[in-house]
Amino acid sequence: MPIGSSQKQTDISLMSNEAKIYHIRQKHPIKGGTASVPDKEEICESQYKIAKFFWNRASAIVFVEGLTEDLEEKNRKSYLEQNPKLNIYLETFSNGLPSRYEDLNEDQKFLLENNMAAPLLWVLGRLNNVYATGSGSEQRSLYDRGVVLLGECDLNSVAHIDCGKSKEIYEVILKKREELALARVEAFLAKQSATPEEIFIIFGSLHDFGASIKIASGF
Repeated sequence: MPIGSSQKQTDISLMSNEAKIYHIRQKHPIKGGTASVPDKEEICESQYKIAKFFWNRASAIVFVEGLTEDLEEKNRKSYLEQNPKLNIYLETFSNGLPSRYEDLNEDQKFLLENNMAAPLLWVLGRLNNVYATGSGSEQRSLYDRGVVLLGECDLNSVAHIDCGKSKEIYEVILKKREELALARVEAFLAKQSATPEEIFIIFGSLHDFGASIKIASGF
């Protein structure tokens, strides 16, 4: 099943909701397979763009691929107290985010590449809340099966969707994770007394949430 050819599940109640929902397409590490796609520089550039976009948008509503628990503003202080090693994040970005990608130092690049932009911004206090897109058990189940599937394919083939396993890869790695994410967004909206103007879903660039989810410009 080629990606994008199936009937998408995104015509749920999101369609009738006034919130504008955007897919911010990211590049992130992919484990398994026989190739490294994308490379570290591509990942870092992608995460830098996301960090720059949200740097002055602390109140943005952001859901992040792979995140298994909500990161909430009310818990940040205690979270940092319980995890003192995270002080390195604050020290590394003590002067803020460089205005140009070329001005990032190696430590900043390392943190962006390995921790992803949105959770990093939450630690830095630049995002108030960052929301999960599935529970730990849900994510682990899909991750474990995904590693097996990717191990049976060259990742370059996966990226171009011409691997013999592409149908199952689509179902396990892409579609099911999209469904989990959208269920979280829908549950979030159901709890709101007022409809938020915008919601952002940060997911890999191979994901396709359908016509009801707009692709954020520049990503």
